[in-house]
Amino acid sequence: MTGSESANQRKDPSKTTAAVWVPIILGALGAISGGAGWIFNVWSELHSDNDRAIKTYLRPMEIKIHVGERLFDQLGQLKEPNMGILQSYIFKKERNARDPNVELMNELIVDVIQNNAALDTLVDGYYPQVCTTEFHDQALAFEDYKTSYATRWGTASAYIEQNKQMPSSPSFPQKFSIALQGEITARQEHPGCDKSARRGS
Repeated sequence: MTGSESANQRKDPSKTTAAVWVPIILGALGAISGGAGWIFNVWSELHSDNDRAIKTYLRPMEIKIHVGERLFDQLGQLKEPNMGILQSYIFKKERNARDPNVELMNELIVDVIQNNAALDTLVDGYYPQVCTTEFHDQALAFEDYKTSYATRWGTASAYIEQNKQMPSSPSFPQKFSIALQGEITARQEHPGCDKSARRGS
């Protein structure tokens, strides 16, 4: 090989360091860019799902719980001392069925049951996405309360006819509102938080 041929070989672009590494670097940058894009898409999807869960289920639950509290406040002003709301309704109706407060209590109790049903629909819709154990447990307690309250109201007329006292039942879970706030906070701080909890687990 002559000196001229050797010089030309050294100048051959395919033989230079740059020619070897530039494609590798560009390929790596492309992979990094693609990976970053994938991470951003996942992050965006998690936040989108999170926002949807909060707006579609959790915030409406707050409203329903507040409505329920207002209804119970009104019923609390009408009930008899040392009696529950449903037993007070039975007592008042037995004593004087034409008492205006009897009809008012009837309307408010129906509103409570309807509000409970609406809240239960939200809980059922959200449950596959639950994050916290506290919300899981309080949702189950609410289910027991909601079912029991509706059943007892459905049998109220029989207790009135037989002049019997209605048995006690679960109360609205007092920690449900706190658990709901904890669930919202968990979602805000940890998008895509654990979804392993399931109703009945």
